[in-house]
Amino acid sequence: MISEANNQTFSDSHSLVTFLEKTFQKLMYEQIKSRQDASLEKYFVISTDINNLITLLRSRKLRSDAEQVKNNLLDCGSISIADIVHLVEASDREIASFYATAYLTRFSEPLDLFFEDGNFSSLEHALLRFLVDELTRDAVDIKSSANIIIYVIRKQIELIDIRRIHLDRASAAMVDET
Repeated sequence: MISEANNQTFSDSHSLVTFLEKTFQKLMYEQIKSRQDASLEKYFVISTDINNLITLLRSRKLRSDAEQVKNNLLDCGSISIADIVHLVEASDREIASFYATAYLTRFSEPLDLFFEDGNFSSLEHALLRFLVDELTRDAVDIKSSANIIIYVIRKQIELIDIRRIHLDRASAAMVDET
């Protein structure tokens, strides 16, 4: 990664960080593919899709243009960067419909709620719960990394709750005990 960065010229620190993030993402994906662990690959792809969706939504809130959004999206998800960039100017309904189609409607309810209340924490929590549900099927395979990944995701969900409670002490925790 360092040697690849050394061969580039960057106009500012943001372009350097973006380059490093994307390069790291590709290198990590190559390593995951070489391990031939279906649950690890599933986690990586879906979490990339989730990160890209949240990047898209935050960028729309900041009124970023399509080029800025494109530069901040990560490769190796199941949804192409070009498809996501087309959603920059789309309506809330079009975005919800696109992701519902890509994920068999599992993103519909969380996105609809997000478009009503604008709560990124609730959206992130719901999408991570979806990821846990997807990986739970793989958890029975002793050779799979699914149990470890599920544990890590549950800790991510707890961090979301801690952030929410820190910002608003009256907030209820969203973590469930499953």
